[in-house]
Amino acid sequence: MSSKSSIEKSLEDASLDRLKKRPNKKTKTGCRTCRVRRVKCDERKPDCRRCEIFGVGCDGYAEPKSRVSSKKPPPLPILPRNGTDSETVNPDIVTIKRKITRISPLLKGNKNTKELPSQEFQSSTFDMFDNGTSPFSSGQETDTWRSMQKTHATLAPGSISSGFSLYQQVDLSLFRSQEEFQYFRFFTENTAPHLSNNYASILWDHLVLQTCERESSIFHAVVALGALDASVRRAGSCIKPVYRVQQYRNDKHYRFSLHKYSTAVKQMREAIETGKHDLRTALIASILLITFETYHGNERTALAQIESSIQLLENWSINTEKSSGEKVSSPAPDTVDDELVQAFDRLDVEGVIFRDTAPLEQHRLRKDQRTGAVQNMPDHFENIDEAAAYGKLIARRGWHFLCMVWSYGGQTPRPDVNVNFYDRIKGSPTPQACADRNKHLKEVDRFYSVATPLFKSIEFMKDRRALLIAQCMHLYFIALRIGLENCFQTDEVAYDIFVPRFREILSISKSILNTHENAFFIPTSQVVQGLGLVAQKCREPHVRREAITLLRTMARREVFFDSVILADICEWIVGVEEEGMTDSYVPEESRTRGVIIVPNPRMRGLSVSCLLPKKGGFAGEMEMRKGLIKW
Repeated sequence: MSSKSSIEKSLEDASLDRLKKRPNKKTKTGCRTCRVRRVKCDERKPDCRRCEIFGVGCDGYAEPKSRVSSKKPPPLPILPRNGTDSETVNPDIVTIKRKITRISPLLKGNKNTKELPSQEFQSSTFDMFDNGTSPFSSGQETDTWRSMQKTHATLAPGSISSGFSLYQQVDLSLFRSQEEFQYFRFFTENTAPHLSNNYASILWDHLVLQTCERESSIFHAVVALGALDASVRRAGSCIKPVYRVQQYRNDKHYRFSLHKYSTAVKQMREAIETGKHDLRTALIASILLITFETYHGNERTALAQIESSIQLLENWSINTEKSSGEKVSSPAPDTVDDELVQAFDRLDVEGVIFRDTAPLEQHRLRKDQRTGAVQNMPDHFENIDEAAAYGKLIARRGWHFLCMVWSYGGQTPRPDVNVNFYDRIKGSPTPQACADRNKHLKEVDRFYSVATPLFKSIEFMKDRRALLIAQCMHLYFIALRIGLENCFQTDEVAYDIFVPRFREILSISKSILNTHENAFFIPTSQVVQGLGLVAQKCREPHVRREAITLLRTMARREVFFDSVILADICEWIVGVEEEGMTDSYVPEESRTRGVIIVPNPRMRGLSVSCLLPKKGGFAGEMEMRKGLIKW
């Protein structure tokens, strides 16, 4: 381990213990700099001695105020993007507030929040504050704080100025330590751009950050995410921290993230129990909890949180749609923003693809949700955001159909929740099943006919965000269409007709990875799932190996899927299948199916198994192969 840099030492000097006030008589007449730093000022004029010793410039003293009492300004509300009054209360909100108490299994129980298990830090040369990213690099501490003060004083509440970072517009009284400030800044400048990844920027740059000033629990959750992101980047690995047993324990960034996360969960629980959170705030809190849990690697907790939040959102939507009609996203954007509804639409699909524990009736309901909005889809899209809203809804309906396709005919048992998604979607082609499948295929076709002119125009534009959204939607729908067209097939050789589409997935994925900055963690699917499909179901050796190489070299996680571990799993599958390969062709009897992946903490890895037609056995008889993937 290298010796501590001057930056690390300065960060230690800014620790919470150093900033705690000694027991002195309180005063409100200290210099501006000491008051911001929350330290005792000796009040020497014109410049105080403490600032001189600390080596920073003294900003002087405020003019004496009259003794007329002044009220503290009200907390900043979340500003609706259409400019309407955020305090306008929908009549259904009173009912919803009562239901918010059931929003999260994570927030149930007593108020003694359990801290996540401590992990051991794996040393690395990475420093999250290298290359000018430290908010307190040498000689800049005073300028940073002074700039923040001046900026905050000149900006109107809630205003967004493109000339300043968003962290500069948050009330300085939120920060109780230098650490909170540095991790909040790290979140706004590094974590949030990667979480949005040019895809959901309004959610992370507007809704989440603006709520920090109103709700301390949201603020603590944001700081926790910034610290966790810093810890993972320093470790230099996309492997989930929860998998790295005892490897994060000595990392101060990681320990601080757990501490702030515990504080956030405790405050969220208290806010829900007292009815303080409205529906929008509760859903924003839920997004942050889900993001932290998935980033950390606690999939089960995240899945439970996703489901409880979606049920709350659906209960509200049902009541609201009675008066407003079915909309493509939110039936009442003044109460719950479109971006929040779309975020949970995405998370819903991510959850059922990863591990489907939803009741069958829930899939029946969601495969037909917002039918009115789909039927009223316009003949052309004005912009990429409108296209994305309809695309997510249509795709969500299609994925839920695939999740329940096994139930048609009533003869097939429900697949194991640990089975790989594309091995789960096998159904009987009953008349009703075929009718439902064809309905979803027609919805996909109509969406493409409307979206294609927009997608083609985007190819000639320099709008990177629009291009990324269009490419990701294209990948999403290729995978969905493969599932819809193949869901009644029982033989693995049926996938061979999709080789051109597998090549298309590979080509688009390479374009995305070459054009956009990589990140250790992204809370939405982009390329990992599609490349995993290619590596598992495309038996053309060159194509599937190129997909595995991309998964391994990108080294990132998208929601629940770790590209490196998925590459290892796919390599194991390829090894099993190619034992029977002749002349670059894998025959049906050598093709795996029913792939099951289960965490094996005792062996520090994942237990993986698959089924193969038994050699010399009767028709349909299978034998199992097992393996272990180390993390």
